[in-house]
This record gives sequence, C-alpha cells and structure tokens, in this order.
Amino acid sequence: MEKLNILGTGHAMTLDCYNTCFTLENNEGEHILVDTGGGLQIIKQLRDATIDFRKIHNIILSHKHTDHILGMFWIIRYAQNF
Repeated sequence: MEKLNILGTGHAMTLDCYNTCFTLENNEGEHILVDTGGGLQIIKQLRDATIDFRKIHNIILSHKHTDHILGMFWIIRYAQNF
C-alpha cells in the first residue's frame, strides 16, 4: 500500500471526533477501508478526505463492536445511489 488515510481516531463514547477507521490506498488510488466507525458520519469523513466512494474496493471490519461496524449500514445505503 502506498498511503494511509486516517478517517477517525476516537473511541466508542466520543462526541468530539469520529470513531477509529482508516483506508489503505494503493498507487492506483484504490482503497481498502478498515472499520467504518459508528454511524452516518463515515460518508462525511470519506468526503473530507477526498476519497471517491467508488474507489473503495474492499472493507475489513476488525471486530463486531458498534463503534467499528455501524458505519457499514450507511455505506451500503450510500452505495445504492450509484
């Protein structure tokens, strides 16, 4: 992988920053998203990082805690618009 893009560094009970998640970007601009955070703000975090949603080719969920997986629901909903 060429680049690490940090989308959030918070924890489960944070109000001031987004939950921990990041992407690994290769030389072609394709991304692996690791965890999705705890909600809808994942879409904003991707947009703020100028990551084209269509360039996410894989998603890894590290474990089943809600602050790591709930953003997946919003990613699926968002993908339906493409």
